[in-house]
Amino acid sequence: MKRMYKRKGVCVVCGSLALIGKGNKFCSRKHQLKYRDMYREKNKDKIGVYGKQYYEKNKDAINAKAKQYREKNKDKIGVYGKQYYEKNKDAINAKAKQYREKNKDKIKQYREKNKDKIKQYREKNKDKIKAQIYAARERNRGAYDAYQAKYRAEHSRLKRDTHGNYG
Repeated sequence: MKRMYKRKGVCVVCGSLALIGKGNKFCSRKHQLKYRDMYREKNKDKIGVYGKQYYEKNKDAINAKAKQYREKNKDKIGVYGKQYYEKNKDAINAKAKQYREKNKDKIKQYREKNKDKIKQYREKNKDKIKAQIYAARERNRGAYDAYQAKYRAEHSRLKRDTHGNYG
C-alpha cells in the first residue's frame, strides 16, 4: 500500500495549521468542498463560457452518450418522471395553464398550421384517445355528478320561477 506524504501546512479556507496531503491545500474534505463552492461562485462566468465551448466542441459525443443512457435506463427514467409529476402536479399544471393563457395566439397558429397532422393523429389513435377520455371521466365522476346535481337544482328552480310552479 502506498503511503501518502503529509506535511504541515496552512488550510486555504480556515487558515489553520494542519497536516495536509501532498498536492492538497485543505485540512479537511469539508473545507475542500467549501473552497470549490467559493471558486465556482467567484468564477461563474468563466466556467459558463468554458462549459459552452466544451459542449460545442464535443456536442456529438455528449449527445450520443446521453442517448445511450436514455435507451439503457428507459424504465428508470419513466418511473422517475411519473414520481416527479405526481409530486409536483399542481406546479406543473399551473405553469402549463399560465403558458396556454400567455400564448393563445401561438397555440392557435400552430393548430391551424398543423391541422392535417393533428387530424391524422386523431384518426390513427382513436382508441387511445377514447381510453384517455374515459379514464378522465372516471377520475372526475364525483365532481361531475356534483356539478350535474347542482345544475339540475338551479335549472329546475329557474323553470319554476319563470313558468309558474309546476313540478
